[in-house]
Amino acid sequence: MASEKVIRLQKNTFNQEVLQNNIPVLVNFGAPWCSPCKTLESVLEKIACSFKEQLKICTLDVDQNGETAATYDVISIPTLLLFDKGIIIGTQMGNIGENELLAFLSNAGIEN
Repeated sequence: MASEKVIRLQKNTFNQEVLQNNIPVLVNFGAPWCSPCKTLESVLEKIACSFKEQLKICTLDVDQNGETAATYDVISIPTLLLFDKGIIIGTQMGNIGENELLAFLSNAGIEN
């Protein structure tokens, strides 16, 4: 579900990778069996390559990490949450394309 550019999170790595990070972090809440989640992965991969230092991109399997998903009220997948210094600054639900994702990031003040 993730590559070397998109970091796979677990419950025990979420705080360090997301909440304690100095740069914005985009977290994809999804599952391996979810077709829209798989489609979104390729978009996230491409974005991760171009936003190297400005944005960290992670993915969280909601089946394996249901508590974390519940903490952030994730009720459908895929759901993207954008964190800055541990605070959610943006939410996007559903599968989106590259242009929509770039617009979402731009609206949150994250530019490539």
